[in-house]
Amino acid sequence: MVLAGYLVAVLVGLIALVVIYAVLSALPDAPAYFDLMGVTPIMALVVPPLGMFAYFLTIVVTGTQTLVFALLAEFFSLRSFWLHMLFGGAAAAAG
Repeated sequence: MVLAGYLVAVLVGLIALVVIYAVLSALPDAPAYFDLMGVTPIMALVVPPLGMFAYFLTIVVTGTQTLVFALLAEFFSLRSFWLHMLFGGAAAAAG
């Protein structure tokens, strides 16, 4: 359960990043660096290997936090679905 919540949270976080930068680059009088940053995440979604590289890199970077949360859940016998999703989301957000 922690793994499912973690993977979903990482994916949603990456998609949210793309949407936020796309919106910021579309605003009038936006700084020039938003133009480049608005195109790059969209390319990561359009070109699947580039998007998967970012996805797997995020998983590797935040894998330790996920392992700690999973071990805590097992040690304290926490079986609540929502608690596991919360742990997974916290691990993904911490990365």
